[in-house]
Amino acid sequence: MPALLVFVLAIAWSGYWLWLHSKAQQLFEEQSALLAARGLTLACGETDWGGYPFRIEFTCDDPKFADQRSSLIAGADAANLFVVMQAYDFRKVAALLDGPTTIALRDAAPLTIAHERILASFQRVSAAEHRLSIEVPALRIGEDASATTASFHFRARDGSILDIAASGEGIAFTIEDAKFTIDRAALEGDMPLSAIATEEILRGLAASGGKVNIARASLSKGDLTISGEGALTVTPRGFLDGRIRTVISDFNLFITELQTSLRLSDKEIRELRALGGVLAGATGGRSVPVDLRFQDGEIYWSAFKIATMEPLF
Repeated sequence: MPALLVFVLAIAWSGYWLWLHSKAQQLFEEQSALLAARGLTLACGETDWGGYPFRIEFTCDDPKFADQRSSLIAGADAANLFVVMQAYDFRKVAALLDGPTTIALRDAAPLTIAHERILASFQRVSAAEHRLSIEVPALRIGEDASATTASFHFRARDGSILDIAASGEGIAFTIEDAKFTIDRAALEGDMPLSAIATEEILRGLAASGGKVNIARASLSKGDLTISGEGALTVTPRGFLDGRIRTVISDFNLFITELQTSLRLSDKEIRELRALGGVLAGATGGRSVPVDLRFQDGEIYWSAFKIATMEPLF
């Protein structure tokens, strides 16, 4: 009797798996057609479906993504894409992407991003809440930026809000001839969910007047920490606009880091120390509050203009 029961259960489960396998392929084809109508396509050198008995698996060799909508990114290609879903819980989907990944840009040379296997997971918590997490190990963007690890987390909730959390460790980047290193960076905030439904997120923010709210942001290196909070938006002309209220934990350490990266002259160091004294006020403490402002294509650190930005679109 037990053997017969096991046999019946195996037949029933196999039938369920075949039905779910067929529905997964049908859903994939339907969603691919919908995305293609919006200018987003995925092409594979070879594809394979499998995973019996407990998973639904999809393998795409030599994946090539194309985006006809964006004025910045034309597409991307990688080495291998593997997507898996547990047959007993189809609310969760995981995807693995093997690099390197090459991003084709509209008006610039292709950008090569080296990385170890990327893990992305999607979860449908409820009709009003969806979550997406992406983990990127050993990230290197061209020759100018790298990170030991980077992670990105998104939560769509209430039909209108997209929560965002991002972090990175072992970060290094170069701006012109200046080299910077950061032990850890972190960001938490939110933005209107409607912006990502548009063809380009930045244009969507500009059109809607929506804000990117930064609840917490921080950069750390050794004993130095720069933390901040604020809000940014994008103007119709494509410029960032807003204010981030930052606090530098130790202004002397901050100057030392700038001196190492920017090779400041003795005069510039003296001017910075004098500025730190003014910003610290009567307390004379090491911690210094500084506003970082974006206005009409210009970036101000406190009352001082430090850079000019090009439009984002």
